Amino acid sequence: MFSHLPVRDRPLAARKAGFKFVESWWPDEDAELLRDEIETHSLELILVNAWCGDIHAGDRGFANDVSRHGDVLASIAEADALHPRFINVLVGVGNGRAHVVDVLKRAAELPLEAIIVIEHLNTHDVPGFLLPTPQAAAELVAEVNSPRVRLLYDAYHAAVEGLDPARDVLDFGGLVGHVHYAETPGRRPPTARLWRFVESLEKMHFGGWVGLEHLPGTSFSHPPIKPASRPSLPEVA
Repeated sequence: MFSHLPVRDRPLAARKAGFKFVESWWPDEDAELLRDEIETHSLELILVNAWCGDIHAGDRGFANDVSRHGDVLASIAEADALHPRFINVLVGVGNGRAHVVDVLKRAAELPLEAIIVIEHLNTHDVPGFLLPTPQAAAELVAEVNSPRVRLLYDAYHAAVEGLDPARDVLDFGGLVGHVHYAETPGRRPPTARLWRFVESLEKMHFGGWVGLEHLPGTSFSHPPIKPASRPSLPEVA
């Protein structure tokens, strides 16, 4: 939501928009500055991505690269030092699923404060991503078989793959650790469809956070209020 701003200004922008919880991609050399600003403005860091390589060059993680086993574990440990509740580990483009399972099993044994979450990315935005659907990511999480590794269900990526997130998310029950939401097409701000999705989360007894991932530059501050009673799930910018 605030990626058009310098890293140092994003926590204050989130606080002014009414949020108490925030998340971030890996903030590189500004990591400690981000942590300090989050504390200054009395926010809580819910999730941070582990370093996923050069995004502009097409990298979306490297957990599937056998030669970078140590880099994966180091990036997870670095993210944990920022004290988030969750660490998002992008698994990479291409093959290497068996190696991802192995490295995540090892990561689950690290003395981390955070829970690791695994996200699926659609093949339109990220051609060749190893886990293109929620089902693919859920199957990998189930194979890792650790309470320290959960599914990050992204409603936007699911919708781009032709799924109905409000129905589809019900298939994954207790595997879901964290959730992302934006409207399709174009990563637009939430509409009333958000509440249909939230109602599905409540049916699952999901008590976590909904991270809003729409593009910056809009006047949006909070999702449209549901006409009846507003759900109690916390929002995160």
